[in-house]
Amino acid sequence: MAIGIYDWGLVVDHQERRSRVVAEDRAGLRQGLRRFASALTERRTGRPRSPFRVLGRVQSNLPHGRYLAA
Repeated sequence: MAIGIYDWGLVVDHQERRSRVVAEDRAGLRQGLRRFASALTERRTGRPRSPFRVLGRVQSNLPHGRYLAA
């Protein structure tokens, strides 16, 4: 199992066609709303996004043999 712990998240309900920014506290909610609004602004203005970067070592969580079996 892989688990991530985040200050905020964007929950998308495709069936209901609704999205929600969720957080445990107000600080996380503010951060999520700022990041979401920033992404929308970038999309509207056509400003290029910063490229994706891997900041740490990349390592599979599934051994090769189990991957082949799956």
